[in-house]
Amino acid sequence: MDSSAPEQPEQNQHQEPPPAPSPAGAAAEAQSGLKYSSYVPTRREIESGEYVVQEVVAVVRAEGVETSQLEPLEDWEAAVQDVSQNLFTRDWSSRFDILHSTRKLVKFDPSRVAVLVADIGKCLQECLKNPRSSILREACMLSGDLLTCTELTAVVTKDVAFDKLIPALLLKSISDKKFIRDQAVAALHSHARAVPHLYQVYHGSCEHKNSKIAASASHIVSICLELLCEDNSHQELLPDDAAEMACRMARVYLHGKLADTRKSGKRCLELLGAKLSPEVVHQQIAAGCTVSDTEA
Repeated sequence: MDSSAPEQPEQNQHQEPPPAPSPAGAAAEAQSGLKYSSYVPTRREIESGEYVVQEVVAVVRAEGVETSQLEPLEDWEAAVQDVSQNLFTRDWSSRFDILHSTRKLVKFDPSRVAVLVADIGKCLQECLKNPRSSILREACMLSGDLLTCTELTAVVTKDVAFDKLIPALLLKSISDKKFIRDQAVAALHSHARAVPHLYQVYHGSCEHKNSKIAASASHIVSICLELLCEDNSHQELLPDDAAEMACRMARVYLHGKLADTRKSGKRCLELLGAKLSPEVVHQQIAAGCTVSDTEA
């Protein structure tokens, strides 16, 4: 036995070094990117090009394209087929492109997507919950385009689940990110001005537990009511609908947590009073609200 060889500590005598990955295995893992590999390459391997580290690329779009600046598609048939097949793709870069193509179809040839409106509505509901800013912005812009397209109004009213899409848009209208908030607000305002007689889809959110959402919804209702009461080109406000709105807006005016909410409620009551007379509005409030609210 060679006495010159130093003895190893006892705890190290039973430890085996981890097996080194084979070059072929490392190369194969490199093709799939570092994210999916347990092997950590050395700097020399990376710098020499022996190991290629693939990065995960996010969906990046610097600016949203306004509807007025959208340009026609080159191949309409291919675009319709692509939209119909890939509306719910999990590749978010492709999803962005699908949303953008759908916006062009809605603008230039809405009849081609009429049969897809229900699926487009579901896609928008999903996209408005997505954390990716570019997807959120494009979804808000498509929502505005879809909700204001006069050729699709009937099918949108029939096939889109407003009870899910409108609350999702209202939530984005109070987003901390200004460019998301601006696009959602623009979509809601455009919808109110295009079809003010659909103000009922906002009623449920006027008394939302989130005071900012309640303020946003109440403001949209006030825009709708202004158009219905002051612009004769729109559908008339029916007496039964006016009675329901008077009761709801009285509660909003009296119990709204934010000043903007109460301001919108008051504005709606003023418009109803001018349209129906203050006495009629008071009678409707007395019939549908509590005694304390009526007295207030």
